[in-house]
Amino acid sequence: EVGFEGDRVELVGAEPCQHAKFGAGIHQEKRYHLARHLPFWAQKFLPTEPFYVTENSWNYYPRYNETNFTCHLSNRISVEVQTTYQDDAGNTDNALNLTPEELAVREVVYLDLVYDEMSNATKEAACSLKGFKSEKIDRGPFAPDWPHSSSPVMCSYKVIKVNVNVFGFQTIGESTIHGKLRDVLLQGHKEAVLWLDEWYDITEGELVELEERLRMKPVKNFEDTDIPDTSTVAEGGACNI
Repeated sequence: EVGFEGDRVELVGAEPCQHAKFGAGIHQEKRYHLARHLPFWAQKFLPTEPFYVTENSWNYYPRYNETNFTCHLSNRISVEVQTTYQDDAGNTDNALNLTPEELAVREVVYLDLVYDEMSNATKEAACSLKGFKSEKIDRGPFAPDWPHSSSPVMCSYKVIKVNVNVFGFQTIGESTIHGKLRDVLLQGHKEAVLWLDEWYDITEGELVELEERLRMKPVKNFEDTDIPDTSTVAEGGACNI
């Protein structure tokens, strides 16, 4: 779980869902209470208390995932993230079947989980994968060309659509959110690999049980990550190990 310093993440619910193409999955709803982390441009038109962002996600891993972020006070800001996974090093051109119109405005961003660094040096040092070596399976350490020299390898392809429909703030809002999302994606994927030995043996049943225990707990404070400070389309490949 990626949290936000001083605020909290609330797991509202989780339930099975079904997709006509991708089969069975899990739908989750979360609320990110972020009043103290609103960027200055958002403070101009949103009250700071109470303020939260709702996340709805439909997870059909390893086939497909869709996540939507909306603000409960305004429908003028939204973020949509679509994800699919391929057994390659990021060389699939249109993994999520964008339309010709979407491809025309797409910006492709490639993230190397090992050698690309987050903007916060302290956080980068805490979850750096340079020198990482799994004790349970044959993963690491990783050479500079690891996406092409390692096997097996998987790439997480994401299409991120950001909409800030606020006069005077669209450009800065969308630019800020896209920039912050880079660090959020890097941190989440780096930590998933860094903690590989802790989750590698977990069964699906144990995962469902853990999620249910978390759902029943009171709202918990999370510390250690900045808010993703935003209509544009970006597609990126985040190579997973």
